[in-house]
Amino acid sequence: YQIPQVRAAVGQIISYFAGNPGSKYQAEQDAIETYNNPVQSAVTDNGITFVVNDISMDESFINIFYTITSEEAIKKADSDYWTAEFTAPLLNCKINGQEVVPSDAELKNEAYFEGDYSMKGLERLSVAALDLSSGQWQVDISTEMIFDKAGTWALQIPITRNELSAETVVGNPEIAFSVPDARISYTHLVTVDKIVLSPLGNNIVLSQKGNDLTFSETLDSYPVFTEFALIDNNGRILDVLDKGFGVDANGNAT
Repeated sequence: YQIPQVRAAVGQIISYFAGNPGSKYQAEQDAIETYNNPVQSAVTDNGITFVVNDISMDESFINIFYTITSEEAIKKADSDYWTAEFTAPLLNCKINGQEVVPSDAELKNEAYFEGDYSMKGLERLSVAALDLSSGQWQVDISTEMIFDKAGTWALQIPITRNELSAETVVGNPEIAFSVPDARISYTHLVTVDKIVLSPLGNNIVLSQKGNDLTFSETLDSYPVFTEFALIDNNGRILDVLDKGFGVDANGNAT
C-alpha cells in the first residue's frame, strides 16, 4: 500500500524475514519495513557479539531485529520441544528513560538459528503507554545473559520518527468511567488515557486507580479491567485481537 520508491527511500528491506518465512509477522512485513530504521549497532562481550540490525517503531509498537554471533558453538538444549526462542536473550528496553514493560503475549518473540554460531531474533513490544510525543527517541537496549554466559551488552540508539508514520493516529481522550464487578463487590475506576491506531498494531491504554491495584484473593490476581467489547459508531461489535496485556507501576494497562 506504499509507493515503492518512497518506501525504499525511508524504510529498508529487513533480512530477518527472508530467513524466517514462517514468521507470525509475515502479514505485517510491509508495514514493519515502511516504519523501519536500519541501525547495525553492535557490542561484544565474553566472546559474543550482539547486533541490533533494525528498529521499526512508532507510538504503538517497537520491533527490534537483532543478530547474535558466538565464538563458540551455541549450546542447544536436549529436548524435542526446544526451539531457538527458548535460548534467545531477554532484552531490557527503555525509550527516553521510560521502561518498556513487556506483556505476557509479547514474551512469545521469535528467533531462528543461522548455523551453529549465529542466531537472528525479533523482540516486539507495545510502547503505547509511554510518552513518545517528541518524535526523537533514545532507545536503550541491554541484556546481561546470552547463551548462558554472563556479560554486559548495552546499546544506545537514537531514532527519529519516520516521516511515513504520519499514518499512525494518536488520541488522548481522558475519558473516565466506572464498572461494578459483582465477583468481588467493588467498582473498577477506569480512564481511557490513550488510543493508538497504527499499521504496526492498535493499542488502547487504560489506567486504574484506587483499590484496583490491590491483589484479589478471590480472583487470585490483580483485578484489572480487561473484559470488555469494542463497538463502533454504527453499533457493530469489533473483533479484539489480543496482542498481549501489561500493567506498569503506575497502574497503566495496555
